[in-house]
Amino acid sequence: MARRRHEKEEEEEKEVFTPPEFDEKEYIEEEMNKARASISIVVLGALFAVVSAVVFISTDSWAGSALIGLSGFFFFKFIYPLFKADPSLLRKKDYVAHGAIYLFSWLAVFILCVNMPFADLSAPEIENVHLEGFVQADDGWFAYNGTGNFSDYRIVAMVTDNSGIDSVEIKYGNHTWMPMKSLENSTYIFNLSALPPRDTVFFVKAVDTNTHEATVSWTFR
Repeated sequence: MARRRHEKEEEEEKEVFTPPEFDEKEYIEEEMNKARASISIVVLGALFAVVSAVVFISTDSWAGSALIGLSGFFFFKFIYPLFKADPSLLRKKDYVAHGAIYLFSWLAVFILCVNMPFADLSAPEIENVHLEGFVQADDGWFAYNGTGNFSDYRIVAMVTDNSGIDSVEIKYGNHTWMPMKSLENSTYIFNLSALPPRDTVFFVKAVDTNTHEATVSWTFR
């Protein structure tokens, strides 16, 4: 009995494991199908991102844009055949990966579409509004510090925008809006005939080339 068992074990040891035959053609077709499916999802994400961007620019609604973006998930089964991808050959992990690819594609294209140079959604920035005085002896402008014997005064503001500035205006007291003069380095000035009274409030308004408007106030102390 022991001899028979020993002979059986020897026969089993002699058996050689034969791996299954590798079907190269089937493997290539499967990988090509995955590639076509992934490309279709990138295109789908880009298309829905453009639609979401148009809606956002038109309505200024983040919720509406996000809802349109999420609705793209329901179009996966329709986009696959357009790129000759067979959904039956895809696995669950492939669908999970496609969901991530869609989100990243949609987000990347959406951010690109709602920013320069494709869109300008921001108003101009107005900074560093202040009063400057001019002393003829020193022959130069400098920020007014509350003292000194000046011959001229001006209000200065730094105005910047991505798309370009269309106009910068100023008003104070009983005056209506008056244009400010443009200098280099995004500097705008308005010359005053005399030192303004204390607590005078100046309003500076800037409009960019896409009609976005910003207004700030500054009080002379």
